[in-house]
Amino acid sequence: MSGALVLQTQIPFDEPLSGLIGPVMTKWPVMTGPDFLANPQQDDPLETEMYKETKTPKLPVPWPEDAEIKVHTGGCHCKKIRHEFEHPDIYKMPVVNCNCSICEDRGYLMVYTPETKFRFTTGSEADLTKYEFATRSASHRFCSACGTSIGPSGKGIFEGVVMVNARTIDGIDLTRLELQKNDGRSY
Repeated sequence: MSGALVLQTQIPFDEPLSGLIGPVMTKWPVMTGPDFLANPQQDDPLETEMYKETKTPKLPVPWPEDAEIKVHTGGCHCKKIRHEFEHPDIYKMPVVNCNCSICEDRGYLMVYTPETKFRFTTGSEADLTKYEFATRSASHRFCSACGTSIGPSGKGIFEGVVMVNARTIDGIDLTRLELQKNDGRSY
């Protein structure tokens, strides 16, 4: 297929990572096809021309310097996990609506806040179950009792940032949100 980006992975079944059950990916995805052939030294799929040409803005969404910071509260369905975080008015900032597989499956609508501005008021990080896959660039966290997706904590460009699923914010009116599309499916 001309122009297609193909990702290949090797998943050895004899090298389990300590603390995890089952096989894990021990090799980074390998890019092949025209994009790779044009630049064989290219290691990062996020830096391909395909990604650069999309209209997807950089993440996390930056806060305006003059933004009034508010304290937002929320949590899971069973109330085992309650949290609060500082963030500009949710209705005056873009909320990220990503089309990658995990965001679509989990129904994520993401707001970003510094890790230092997020705290649990009931429960703790230990009460969350975490799920990581592929590059392990994010730890997707959900309540171990009711399964509500609280939102991932990140690594790499998201180091020190907590992504909060806006659907967990108390009293949220989803019809008032300014959704910012993110083409996560392409990378």
